Amino acid sequence: MQNKSYRSAVIDIGSNSVRLVVYAGHSRIPSTIFNEKILAGLGSELATTGNIGAENFAQAIEALKRFSLLCNELQVSDINIIATAAVRDAHNGAQFVKAARDIGLEIKIIDGQQEAQYSALGVMSAFPGYNGVMADLGGGSLELAHIMDSKIVQKISIPMGVLRVQQWYEQGYDSLFSKFQKFADTLGWNDVHDCENLFLVGGSWRALAHIDRDAINYPLRVIDHYKVDIERSRAMDILLETSGGENINKSLGIASSRIKTLPQAAALMRCVSEFFQPKSIYISAFGLREGILFSKLDAATQSLDPLLIGTREFSRTQRRFHGEKSDVNLWLADIFQDDDAKMKRIREAFCNLGDVAWRANPDFRAEWGVDIGLHGNWASISGSGRDILGQALFSCFGGGSNIYPNGGALASAEAMQRAIAWGLTVRLAQRLSAGRQGLLSRTKIRLMGDENKVLQLLIESDYRDICGESVTKRLRQLADFMGYENDIIFI
Repeated sequence: MQNKSYRSAVIDIGSNSVRLVVYAGHSRIPSTIFNEKILAGLGSELATTGNIGAENFAQAIEALKRFSLLCNELQVSDINIIATAAVRDAHNGAQFVKAARDIGLEIKIIDGQQEAQYSALGVMSAFPGYNGVMADLGGGSLELAHIMDSKIVQKISIPMGVLRVQQWYEQGYDSLFSKFQKFADTLGWNDVHDCENLFLVGGSWRALAHIDRDAINYPLRVIDHYKVDIERSRAMDILLETSGGENINKSLGIASSRIKTLPQAAALMRCVSEFFQPKSIYISAFGLREGILFSKLDAATQSLDPLLIGTREFSRTQRRFHGEKSDVNLWLADIFQDDDAKMKRIREAFCNLGDVAWRANPDFRAEWGVDIGLHGNWASISGSGRDILGQALFSCFGGGSNIYPNGGALASAEAMQRAIAWGLTVRLAQRLSAGRQGLLSRTKIRLMGDENKVLQLLIESDYRDICGESVTKRLRQLADFMGYENDIIFI
């Protein structure tokens, strides 16, 4: 199993931008330690001249020189340099590849099928077990991949990126949709409708999601796993008209060069939504770059849960006792047997993080816990999942049985109450054992009785002295919240 930590990088040379991302950490879900892009617009002249423009060419090569130096300085051991539609289709694409080779960088030009493959793998990495269609919108092309049962069963590339659809866009939406439908039908996608999920990949669609999120006052800034309302996905053009370009640039920080092509991106979002008729639409922050890294993993590593690996890795560096492996999730499992699979997964992620607050100022630990849950760099978790995770950490780190400020906007009231119970239980475990697994293993917590339930804390007799006043107080607080009696038994 590939679980070693190392530094890797992807240089993604697209039609709009040239980007360097450097990763470090666990190979299943490496963390981004450096991310920089320039909007070189390599595909901006393809439709008119068929070439990469001279100024764009020079700008991109200068960026590659800088990126090469940075990778060397950051001691990156694995550099992946990928070029897509612009370099692939340009008459002077070979000259661009040679110019990169002259500065020591070997570019791999991938075709549309490979681009769709990698982008789909990126989505599969972040949405394990999901079925649907991946749609990756770039400047020069639109890649589509049909995902079923963790396999890519069909993939295509359509020359309909935001920089190449202007002529059809100017003729009106019907003309644009007709062109998209014709491409899809010709390439054998006429029967891919009523899909379960549509996964939108690419900076233009993420920008539209930011605008949509702002319009509905969505409480999270995190855009990954953002769920776009079906009807709103088909009315993005109206939202853009009411938002105004300058306001978008100032309030959301979207680059002015990106704003220019957002109307085309909005029209294309409507195209894919109306063509595939999905039940749900998600924004995926994972795409081609993440797919490249995911493709290098063995099957066992690919199958690991990215949320659980990510929270475990964070805990490994932040918890008090670095050599300890906490089994607190097993310790409390008996009293939360009715959690469904989704809640059990979030509960395990929370338990991984249950001892990471000790460095924070005691007066702000609860608030810090909310921030970790809501805004941590976690993969494969929805907004409601983050809401639940933030609440559990809030209660664990001293927030008590109250809903955290502005909490509960995304998760159900029932789920938030369960998160509070998790938090109070782990808070009890931490007080009981001082965070040491050896001490916790000498105890057990369980529910007894059918109607009049009693929350029992069992402690080995040789360790009865660990049961102090603060332990009994936290046990009582948990039992009262859950509506149970409480008892301590020495065995």
